[in-house]
Formats: sequence, C-alpha cells, structure tokens
Amino acid sequence: PSTKISPSRSAIVPFEQVFRFALLLGMPPMNFLNGTIAERDGEIFVEGPAFSLKLGAERAAAMRAHKDGAVILGIRPSDLAFDAAAPAESALRLQVLVSEYIGAQSVLLCSCGPDQVTVEVKSETPLALGETLTFAVDPARIHLFDRQTEAAL
Repeated sequence: PSTKISPSRSAIVPFEQVFRFALLLGMPPMNFLNGTIAERDGEIFVEGPAFSLKLGAERAAAMRAHKDGAVILGIRPSDLAFDAAAPAESALRLQVLVSEYIGAQSVLLCSCGPDQVTVEVKSETPLALGETLTFAVDPARIHLFDRQTEAAL
C-alpha cells in the first residue's frame, strides 16, 4: 500500500517510509517516544516510562488489535499545549531543561522520563528552568507507529 504525502504534490512513498518522512517535516521536528498499547478499565492507552495517554474512541478501537504491542508515539512540538489543569490521562508532565526565546514563541527542550521532548510555547508562558510543567495532548493529534516496522498505525 502507498500513502499520498501532500495534496499539493503527488509524491507517493511506500507506507513503511512514512515514519522516516515524518522525521523530516516541521521545525522543530516531531517528538518520538517509545511506548506500548495497554488496556485499563476498558480504555486504551499508549504508555511509556513517564506517560500514559488515553486514546480517543476511534483510535482506541483500531489499537485494540495492537494491544500489548510496541509502538512509537509521535507528537509535534506545536501540539503540546501548556495547561496546568490538564487531566493526567491526556497530558505530559515535562521538566524544562532549556528554553530558547525566538520572538513570539519559545522552544523548550524538556525531559519526559528518560526521553527528551521539544515543545513550542508562547514566549510569555511563565516557566523556570528545572520546573515541571503539564502539557495537554489532544488525542486526535497523536501519531502512532509500529516500533518494529515503523509503519504508521
């Protein structure tokens, strides 16, 4: 099977290469975290050493067959929204390691357990180096890839 990458360009690439292509899109690039698909109390989650994100109903139904499977969670830095009140099941708690001011926005390099995550925030977002902040994750903006084949799921 093939996937059309851009409606403005008719480039067709093998489905297996979509993961590698995702690395090249956007600046800063997409974050990738190793995780597994797990079921708890009838809900489907993607879990890693420092996160547990509940999947939306449609994605959860598709992932039931991949339960207990190794995946790569992909999320763009601009899809993480600073929200101290975000529920744990739809948020990442990230420790700020570096903040780079680039005008109206700042780019943060954060730790999420053993992994590093890049986040884009408005420059006026209150933060301090070393502080742990909560960032909401919209389940519709999560990308999942099979860890072994790197194919989009």
